[in-house]
Amino acid sequence: MADTTFRTILPPTKAVDLGDGTHAVAASLAANSGVDIGDVDVLSIAAGTNNIGDVDEAAVDCAAADVNAPAVNTAAVVTYVAIAGLRHVITGFTWSYVGGIPVGGNLLVEDVAGTTVFTMDIPEEGAGVIVFPKPKRSAAVNTAMIVTLAAAGAAVTGKLSILNHFTEA
Repeated sequence: MADTTFRTILPPTKAVDLGDGTHAVAASLAANSGVDIGDVDVLSIAAGTNNIGDVDEAAVDCAAADVNAPAVNTAAVVTYVAIAGLRHVITGFTWSYVGGIPVGGNLLVEDVAGTTVFTMDIPEEGAGVIVFPKPKRSAAVNTAMIVTLAAAGAAVTGKLSILNHFTEA
């Protein structure tokens, strides 16, 4: 597969010098921890810079609407309401479950209530991050986008943050 649907960001152990002034982080993770990265594109970072290649460096405003941290055993939901003539776009999300192993832990993205466009189970306590190499956008203009981290048990608290959200025609 030449392109991936999502990329999970894991803390690298060491960067590998590629000999051309760049360092490969994903290759390092595979080499140093035994993680199989398959056909995932290798993230290269130019030595001595913060430039990570073709990432759009335009700023996206922070918004409280991009975060939900509810009470224990309550779904964390971020909803972007429909806007006439525009589509919602997200570049990824972070989540965490604390207080125990989640029962029914799940992350769900709906493009209009009831239309699932992304879902994954989360069977472990702790934090996670998914970055979409190609941002996910609503299938049609004037539709809501709903991101839900499921309630996961009587002692478990979940938090959800959208990394970047913007709208486009």
